[in-house]
Amino acid sequence: MNKLLWRFVQVLIAFGVCPALLSAQTTPPGKPIPVKVVVVAMFERGEDTGDTPGEYQLWVEREHLDQIIPLPAGYHHVRLNKTESSAF
Repeated sequence: MNKLLWRFVQVLIAFGVCPALLSAQTTPPGKPIPVKVVVVAMFERGEDTGDTPGEYQLWVEREHLDQIIPLPAGYHHVRLNKTESSAF
């Protein structure tokens, strides 16, 4: 009987904790970011900035891509800048 009661308590804990974890992972949608140009550059030897540059680092440093949006599923975060150029 004691083993059955312990199993019941485990099930209650699982049903109580899982919905709380799922609701904590959802974030409210923010204001959409208007995008004019997308450049996909993935090759990088080391860090994103400050060391021997690869393709990705050159874009980050030369275009001043200082705003970072985390991308857990990618190799690097998404980077963008707020500069609006009238040249395009």
